Amino acid sequence: MKRKSLLRKPLGGIFILVIHASLGVRERLKSDEDTDIKAVISSWLQQQPDDVRHHLETFIEDFFYKALEWVLKQNDFVVDTTLVGVVMNGLSHLVDVHNKFQFAVGLLRGLGSNLPKISKETFAKELFSWIGEVAPDPNYPLNTYYNNGKRQAGQLQS
Repeated sequence: MKRKSLLRKPLGGIFILVIHASLGVRERLKSDEDTDIKAVISSWLQQQPDDVRHHLETFIEDFFYKALEWVLKQNDFVVDTTLVGVVMNGLSHLVDVHNKFQFAVGLLRGLGSNLPKISKETFAKELFSWIGEVAPDPNYPLNTYYNNGKRQAGQLQS
């Protein structure tokens, strides 16, 4: 199988190198047993602006690890991925976070992005419960967004 790569720049300025390779290479990429996730997260935190780093550190300790554990325990991914892939996807949606509600929406978009809809809805309800908030429309928690410019939550029309 030919090997080709593509460099992409998603939200948050994090570069991801996507590699299409043989099954054997993909299996080796899945091996995360030696990966120190706290070190990966710490490295990511050091790249964040000083004015939000303290909030992020607190929110990560209070909610990220719990949310990551919940997602991994479900083992209900739409697409096979690695532990580092799940973590980095979660972190990529947490850039410039200033409050718990915004953090929860980022976790939902990041850690929940590879879950089927029913699992993602359950995950959303859990997240809002953990942070002590209610989605603008609790019947449609996946339609929740956070407007960073206005620093307020909103609900997409269903």
